[in-house]
Amino acid sequence: MPSHSPDSLTLLAPLSGLVVPLDQVPDPAFAQRLAGDGVALEPLDQRLVAPSDGRVLHVHRAGHALTLAVSGLEVLIHVGLDTVKLNGKGFDPRVKAGDDVRAGDLLLTFDADYVATHARSLITPVIVTNMERVGTLQGRTGRVVGGRDPLIHLRLEAAAPEGASPVAGESVESVPIVITSETGLHARPAAAVAGAARRFTSEVRLVKGNREANARSVVSIMTLEVAGGDTVTVAARGDDASAAVAAIVETLTSGLAAGHGRDPKRPASAPIPARRPASSDGSLKGVPASPGVAIGAVFHLRHDDEVLEERATDPSHERRALDAAIAAAHLQLEALQARLATEADADRGAIFAAHQELLEDPELLDGAAELMRGGASAAYAWRQAYLEQVNRVLALQNELLAGRAADLRDVGRRVLHLLVGREGASQDVPPDSIVVAEDLAPSDAASLDRTRVRGFCTTMGSATSHVAILARGLGIPAVAGIDPRVLELPSGTRVVLDGDAGTLRS
Repeated sequence: MPSHSPDSLTLLAPLSGLVVPLDQVPDPAFAQRLAGDGVALEPLDQRLVAPSDGRVLHVHRAGHALTLAVSGLEVLIHVGLDTVKLNGKGFDPRVKAGDDVRAGDLLLTFDADYVATHARSLITPVIVTNMERVGTLQGRTGRVVGGRDPLIHLRLEAAAPEGASPVAGESVESVPIVITSETGLHARPAAAVAGAARRFTSEVRLVKGNREANARSVVSIMTLEVAGGDTVTVAARGDDASAAVAAIVETLTSGLAAGHGRDPKRPASAPIPARRPASSDGSLKGVPASPGVAIGAVFHLRHDDEVLEERATDPSHERRALDAAIAAAHLQLEALQARLATEADADRGAIFAAHQELLEDPELLDGAAELMRGGASAAYAWRQAYLEQVNRVLALQNELLAGRAADLRDVGRRVLHLLVGREGASQDVPPDSIVVAEDLAPSDAASLDRTRVRGFCTTMGSATSHVAILARGLGIPAVAGIDPRVLELPSGTRVVLDGDAGTLRS
């Protein structure tokens, strides 16, 4: 159980996962601690529980974030990044504002597979938004179990005396401001506004209609429920009121709150990973994707997408061949779903239900059909059609769509291998292998022979990709986004893969 005393507080992990330092969260509102201080989690389950006894202050209308009052502190838990844009899909809150909860009580559930492939990231910040009472904050590292393991320990300062005298100085109010952000003032833009307000001594309020919020408080701003298109004003009183109002207006209109910290004309995209330096012990670094330590020999997994016959004489025959391959692919995916339902769980198997939907993608089918009418073989037409769709998605450099591109490539290869007769020609992985690849498709991960494969690492991907989700469900240690120099290791090299630390050491 979490420990409480007048001068300290321990918060339990609200879900099972891998602890990530807040400054490594790929979002400036959290990494720069504009919303408060704490840690983040890479989820390994789909149930969010109360980290302590407390009261629910606020549940966001999109269901992805909530705030608890715990011993005078406001604890914000924000599942995923950019998840407000899902408009509640994939989230099922089990509490409402005003509910009293006990440590370990269920707060919400979420569909990790859906969120991971439709939002920017599953990484979940857990932060204290009102740090005025906090003397020190210490977060745990490594892997934690939700509702059981301590996550954050806080030493508390004495509460400020109530009934402080009113703030003196000038009163300033802004002109009405229309919020242009489509998603309104949710946690991240609210954090930007609060961060701006805290730079000034004046009392600052954000006003919407006949309601107002303390502009220093992320929670207060969120409970104002400002949506895209709403009009607000900024009111301040104090010696630096004019400067405070000007700064917050700037934040609302052209700063982080308006564009989420990036050029609104650019799609949200994952930063291109820099070449990670080897550590002092010679290990290569990546991102923990699935926990566990494995020792084995390097095996390089490579895909063969070669098509020997590009032209054909009978378009009708080629179309029938493609239809038969797609039908066979459907059966294979159904079998994968059934196997994963028994070996991992039904949610992991649902990944391949989404693959079946991709097999019926009209743009993909129309592209292949057009090429076949022009004399292309079914294999060549299909390969060109799915690669064109993959490249179109990747050209957007949008992390929200990166998972779809990987899944589309996986589906494309499955049908292609059926067309050219390589459907049963999986690579013969030696015993005690650590599989190394630029990227692994979900089918690769699901098809790995766990009597031979000890673990795997990829130079691409993340802890929220379908492959990582499958690896965790199957209990296979994995590291994603590892230093590309791993591809230079000779086959057979003995290595130690640490899925908890995100390293590979030879």
